[in-house]
Amino acid sequence: MQPHLHEKSWTFDETIDLPDDRGLRYEVVDGVLVVGPPMTVPHQKASMRLMMQLAPQLPPEWEVLVEIGIKMGDDGRKPDGGIVRRDAPAGWHEMGLDASGFALVVEVVSPSSRKNDRFLKPTEYAQAGVPAYWRLEPDPEPRLHVMQLVGDIYEEVQQLTGRGRVSVPFDLEVDLDALF
Repeated sequence: MQPHLHEKSWTFDETIDLPDDRGLRYEVVDGVLVVGPPMTVPHQKASMRLMMQLAPQLPPEWEVLVEIGIKMGDDGRKPDGGIVRRDAPAGWHEMGLDASGFALVVEVVSPSSRKNDRFLKPTEYAQAGVPAYWRLEPDPEPRLHVMQLVGDIYEEVQQLTGRGRVSVPFDLEVDLDALF
């Protein structure tokens, strides 16, 4: 891959012009391009299976998306999944949806994303006003940390292992054992 010259701060929508030939994940934080490794197969399976569990349980005006960009001003992240409004506007050449269209953002923690998923991303999503954040920790056993926005920070309202119900952002049944 050749370096991509860029003489000013990046915007998230500009990442559409970057090559997608190696599965790299492009995000923009404070105008800086952040390049992450592709997701592993178990990571992809876990995030997709979780979103597939949630999809049929949602109210009709909501839907699940995987690896959808979340725009926060000119910056943007690519969470593993999310629940978004069906009617959230997005142009064909936009890399994501505005944060106001999200009810939930989900991150599956991997060795390369631990610090981002546990500390940086929740702070950014909270500042953007996303009502709920779930962090799925695969090891040592699958554990879901369910967080709700209170003021401008997330408070953990539940931890789930195995199978059970969560109430944030909606009343949903989740089977973590089926994800891995």
